[in-house]
Amino acid sequence: MKNLHFLFDSLVWISFFAAVFLAWYFYLKARNKERMALIEKGVDVSEFYTKTDLKFRFPWLKIGIIVTGISIGFALGLFIINDSNFSFEPGPVVLATSFFFGGVSIIIAYFVDKPQMKKYVTLPDGLLQMLKLFCSGHVKIFTENYGNF
Repeated sequence: MKNLHFLFDSLVWISFFAAVFLAWYFYLKARNKERMALIEKGVDVSEFYTKTDLKFRFPWLKIGIIVTGISIGFALGLFIINDSNFSFEPGPVVLATSFFFGGVSIIIAYFVDKPQMKKYVTLPDGLLQMLKLFCSGHVKIFTENYGNF
């Protein structure tokens, strides 16, 4: 019976990795066919092969602060349950302190990472000018209809 259970678990993992591999393979195959069709039509495909300068950083600092806050909340909740003379239900106390300290840590992570976000979040000049024109047009229409504010 144990061998059957082991066989079933093995088949599940093998089929999972086979599905991931096949999805990746057919994605690459379809992308290659699409690019070949564009080349046959004479379309410039150099934009597909240019490297884009993405300034994405994985938020390890934020994740670390949030996990630390949740852990502190969990530990404090257990401490409150074990050292109190009140008859608290353990589940809600631990959950409430974990959520509270998790929320506080999200706020702290936002303010810690805020100076670094300014470095990486920039708008292209065209989009920035379009936004300025769009906003100035609305302000002009508003002041014409309702006067200065």
